[in-house]
Amino acid sequence: MALEFPSAKSKEVCRALEAFGFVMVKAKGSHYFYRLPGEDIVHAIQVPYHSAEVSRVTVKMYAKRLRERYGVTFKEFIKALKSGKARKLTPPG
Repeated sequence: MALEFPSAKSKEVCRALEAFGFVMVKAKGSHYFYRLPGEDIVHAIQVPYHSAEVSRVTVKMYAKRLRERYGVTFKEFIKALKSGKARKLTPPG
């Protein structure tokens, strides 16, 4: 059975990224940019910050990016969305 990705509020996505150790490095319009300390801005994750929910597709995209670059499992990311708690990540390499 495939894992079902929830939609989430922007605030929940930001809280989950911060739980993993990401910091907001830039805000441009209604978008926030997060990266791990010590990483180039090129690896920043862009989060739309407005009243609408972030779609399931976008939540899945964040989860895939965290899995590919940092080894975060999908379940771990969904848990961080719900609880705001997660292990701190370190930049690869």
